Amino acid sequence: AAASDKGRLAALDGVRCFALLWVFALHSFRSEFVNVYTGEQLADPKLRKGVLLQWRSQPALQGNTGVDAFLVLSGMLISSAYLQKDVQRLPRPLHAALFCLRRFFRIWPMVVAAVVTAFLMAAGSPDFALHWRSDLAWPYLILMQNFFRNSLGITGIGHLWSVSVEMQMYLLTPLLCELIFNVSAGRRRRGAFALLGGLSQLSLGLRAWWVFGPPQMMDEPWWPPPPLYTNVFARISPYLSGMALHLALQ
Repeated sequence: AAASDKGRLAALDGVRCFALLWVFALHSFRSEFVNVYTGEQLADPKLRKGVLLQWRSQPALQGNTGVDAFLVLSGMLISSAYLQKDVQRLPRPLHAALFCLRRFFRIWPMVVAAVVTAFLMAAGSPDFALHWRSDLAWPYLILMQNFFRNSLGITGIGHLWSVSVEMQMYLLTPLLCELIFNVSAGRRRRGAFALLGGLSQLSLGLRAWWVFGPPQMMDEPWWPPPPLYTNVFARISPYLSGMALHLALQ
């Protein structure tokens, strides 16, 4: 793959674009039949069921895989950033703290802007305000809304759950990188791939338990249900795969 002068893999931009279009296709396809914020049916239920069950519809309906693709890219690029930037020049605890602060302040202003915009829209639009819960907006500001189920469907900013999940993965990155890479020796630790694979299997096992374990999961109005789809430990497997990819390219 072509790379820029700074070592950036240009091909990854194509992967990002493909993943973005896949996620966009999923949300656009669903919004033809139901209002994703209010749950209002926009088409005849029989027509909706018939179309969504067609095999030709399945590629668009698998747009959730685009989210996984973004997480793989994040795991690869963020672990690379942690292991290269100042890692040998600074004391390790200080490097980890600065790394987490940099990631947080790259994301947080965007989240604040989104929440403030939603507040303004609620103030100016009765239709928007009808489904807006200002008392549930605060978990978004601390990037923890995926741990507060009632806030996940809040109008206008519910999609920011993925930003919180990514930030929580960034906070885990220093620990994971120290476990798989020997900075002093400049090489990966023995058993690094086995460790990442084992953690990934635990994550997938957690998802499987949520699918087949608690009976109330089958009564969730949305599928995948929030505990399965937005929990950082249930979603970290692709991120770990990205970290393994970075190690393989070393």
